[in-house]
Amino acid sequence: MGSGSSRPVHASLRGPSGLVAHPAFDRIRVSEPERFRAMVRTAQLATMRAQMTQLTECTVEGTAANPARDPADRMMMAAVADGPSRLKVPGSGAEMDCAAGRLVVVAPGARFSWRFFGPVGIAALSVPAVLIDRLGTTGRRPGAAALSDSPLDRATADFVGQFALDAVSGRHPVQPRAETVVVDLIRAAVDRNADGVDSEEAYVRAAVREVIEREFAHTSLSAARIAELLSMSRRQLYRYFEGSPETVADLIAARRVEHARELLDAPGPVQMAQVAQACGFSSAGTLRRRFEQRFAMAPREYHLQARATRRQPPVQTQQPRRSRPSRPVSDAYEAI
Repeated sequence: MGSGSSRPVHASLRGPSGLVAHPAFDRIRVSEPERFRAMVRTAQLATMRAQMTQLTECTVEGTAANPARDPADRMMMAAVADGPSRLKVPGSGAEMDCAAGRLVVVAPGARFSWRFFGPVGIAALSVPAVLIDRLGTTGRRPGAAALSDSPLDRATADFVGQFALDAVSGRHPVQPRAETVVVDLIRAAVDRNADGVDSEEAYVRAAVREVIEREFAHTSLSAARIAELLSMSRRQLYRYFEGSPETVADLIAARRVEHARELLDAPGPVQMAQVAQACGFSSAGTLRRRFEQRFAMAPREYHLQARATRRQPPVQTQQPRRSRPSRPVSDAYEAI
């Protein structure tokens, strides 16, 4: 390989343990974990990491569970799959159907769900975000997105796929100049798609929801903190929500209340102070006020109703009489 490159590494992922062992995805979901198979080839280049992955039908996810703290370690991923897929971004609610060969870009630490409907090959390049986004606007864009199907973006996707294949095959040395070219192509594709959206307002609102989804449990989260994370002033942030029925504070409170409702659905006894703390509320009183605004009842009343519902005995139905003995379960498994 070229200067700054290491020899390609091949890995085989199998079964349940393989579902959390992929170097580019935090988690993989499948209907039958025991039958999961994947082959991963990785090459560390001078400025980026190239990967080729062959997977059985699955959904790959980014959970943002362990975000990089050092800006130099924050990686943006550009990926191309050779089969149809569906990309979901939980924070923004975006959902995109992707044809084979479409370029998907994932921002650092993004939460996303990418479903493949059959065996698939994925070519991916993980590049330091500072190289892609020199203006520092990545945080204002959705966490993951399928770029357009324009001729330029298709050409970029083809280049990314071929570049990753060349890198992991080890047959052709990858020079630093080639890495610079692919970085420039990815950056240009990201910028083209940013310029083509309806408005920057949509990007900022999506980014705000991403931050809230990731940080709502921290009591320090506020509009001012979100503005700081998105590298803008609080006044600038407020402008993007002019005309919106919900303010940034409303969005934060709504996410916290929703999490409180999930905790209050638990079968056992709960302490309101602990629920408030787990949801990012400064006190149980604040939790109560916000919860009553949303559900028109106190959180303790909601919890007691949920427990009472669970304690109701199930409706007993008469079992039909069998005309012959049932087959033992063990025999049924042996016949499969």
